[in-house]
Amino acid sequence: MAKETSYLHHLQFNERLKNSFVGKYLANPRLLVLLLLAIIAIGSSSFSNLPKRVFPEIKIPMVIVTGVLPGANPQDIESLITEPIEDSISGVENVSKVTSSSRENVAVIQIEFNTGVDPDKARTDVQSAVDQVELPTDAQAPRVQTIDFENTPVWTFALIGKGDVASLNRFSKILQKNLEDLPTINNVTTGGLEEREISVLIDQAKLTTYGLSGLQLSSLVKSALSSYPAGTVTTQNSAFALSIDPQVTSINDIRNFKCRDHY
Repeated sequence: MAKETSYLHHLQFNERLKNSFVGKYLANPRLLVLLLLAIIAIGSSSFSNLPKRVFPEIKIPMVIVTGVLPGANPQDIESLITEPIEDSISGVENVSKVTSSSRENVAVIQIEFNTGVDPDKARTDVQSAVDQVELPTDAQAPRVQTIDFENTPVWTFALIGKGDVASLNRFSKILQKNLEDLPTINNVTTGGLEEREISVLIDQAKLTTYGLSGLQLSSLVKSALSSYPAGTVTTQNSAFALSIDPQVTSINDIRNFKCRDHY
């Protein structure tokens, strides 16, 4: 009976392999070590110079247009703001999808572009199209912006106090200013603050007696609250402009302004 032998017993080494390039390379340990060290050095240098970012740069060709018409219902927003902007944007090249939302006072139009389009160029094209739209006179200028994943807050916190709302608002503004003064901080935004508003109720009978309209009265109130220039004071070393503020009527008002600046 023949004895079984494995496949490895039949393998034979070819002497010609010693003279090949791979054979000479493997037979020279110095060259192998030097090449290995060179690979490690180049890899270490490349890794140390590799940029490290918390939020990597992601460029997505997507533009958002926001239009505001105070006091308008969703139907008026759609007919006066949303549809005119959509019709103008339809002529922009490389647009893949347009979605919109019409709510009370505001319209939001989202434009998606084809892959590979430069976001800055997409925003410029959309801005040019929006500038050609004729909107109502009461409408605010539409805001055109690209989605920026790098513009993400890295620190968000809430302020809680036991005092009144005015003190909390004043402290939040002071804190915002102090944070913005730090050299390592780029931008600070606050939200959720209650803005103070003053409502002026008009007596229609008295308005008719004086022969005024609501628009005229609104202009009078606006001009009464606005400051206007009062000339320029020139000294030997500098020159500065003066303005008259109708809200300042006493010395105490000036002291209050100084106190606010101090805080």
